[in-house]
Amino acid sequence: MGKAMLEGRLDRRTALKGLGSVGAGMLFGGVLSSCQAPAQAQNIDRDILNFALNLEYLEAAFYLAAVGRLKDLPGGGASVILPQGVSGSTTVPGLTGDDLDLAKEIANDELAHVNFLRQALGDAAVSRPV
Repeated sequence: MGKAMLEGRLDRRTALKGLGSVGAGMLFGGVLSSCQAPAQAQNIDRDILNFALNLEYLEAAFYLAAVGRLKDLPGGGASVILPQGVSGSTTVPGLTGDDLDLAKEIANDELAHVNFLRQALGDAAVSRPV
């Protein structure tokens, strides 16, 4: 083998060693950052549960308003959602029979979801969005 080929191989070997060192450094860095994961995971869990709580507020407000019980939603009452002059204490006109029964059942479920998430989050629970 010529000297140039030998030098080329040494350069590749050196480069591969360097890449191995970089990979080891990345692996070590990953191990160190995973040591901090529990605190970050708690924050992520709280954020995810608060996002779910916001969705549940929206769903509960929709069904509670349909059955005239918007005042039952924690965090500000009907005035937060409804236009001025609308009370939120009357059932949507035309919602009767099985449809009304189903809306009432869903309203109860959604309100239970809101209450559950608020209890699970405790002081970390977000206020009902406006």
